[in-house]
Amino acid sequence: IFATNILLADGRELVADNFVAPRWPEGEPLLLTQSRPAAEAASSTATAQGIFRLWGPDRSDHGIEGTGRTLWEESYPLTVAARETQMNWDRVDDNPYIRCQNGMPAIMDLATPMKFVSEDENIVLYLEEQDSVRRIHMNGEPPAGATGPFGLSSGRWEGETLIVETDSIDFPWFDQSGIPQSPELEIVERFTPSAEGNVLRYLLTATDPAVFTEPVELDRAWVWDPTEELKPYNCSWDRDDL
Repeated sequence: IFATNILLADGRELVADNFVAPRWPEGEPLLLTQSRPAAEAASSTATAQGIFRLWGPDRSDHGIEGTGRTLWEESYPLTVAARETQMNWDRVDDNPYIRCQNGMPAIMDLATPMKFVSEDENIVLYLEEQDSVRRIHMNGEPPAGATGPFGLSSGRWEGETLIVETDSIDFPWFDQSGIPQSPELEIVERFTPSAEGNVLRYLLTATDPAVFTEPVELDRAWVWDPTEELKPYNCSWDRDDL
C-alpha cells in the first residue's frame, strides 16, 4: 500500500510524499519528509564512490527533478494476446506481489533502498524489498543454470554507466497490473550516477515479441542518502487477510 495523504483524528493531515499537495485545506499539514544536508555536503565523496553505495527513493522536503516518478507508464504497445491476458488478470488469484513474490523487471519499481556491492569481480545488487539479491556477472557470460525470477544478468561498463543485460527470467508478470511476460523477454538496464554524485538515473529497455509490438523503455531515478540503511523486509501474508 502506498499512502500519500492521511487525515489524522486530531485534524492534522499527514503528507507522506513531497511530490503531492495537501488534500484537505482545513487540516494542518504535517510533512513526513527528510532533508539531505549530509548528502549535499558530501557530494565529492559521493562522486568518488560512484555507483557502489546505497540508493533510495527521494523523500526529501525539496525533491530533485525527475526522482519522484515511478517506473511504470500508463499504456504499452501490447500484442493482442498480451492485452487479452491483462484483461483477464485477477487482482487476487493471479497477483504474486501480495504473496511476497517478485521478479524482474517489477522488482526495480521498489520504494525501498538498494545497494551495489563489488564481490569477486562481479556486482551484487542488494534490494531491501523482499530481501532480494541480484548478481551481475562482470567477467563474461553468466554460468548456465536454472532460471529464476530475476533471470541471469551480465554487465559491462560504458564510462560511468553500468549496463546490465538480463534474460532467462522465470516470472509470469511484467508489472503490477496484469501485463504478462514470456521466456523471450530480454532486458537492458543502464545505471548512471549524476555528475554531482547524488542521483542515480535508470533506463530500462524491455524486448518481448510475444508481449510488446516494439521495445518498451522505462525510466526512474534514485537518490543517495548517507543516513539510509538496508533493513530486513520480512514479508509475510495470509490468505485470510485478502
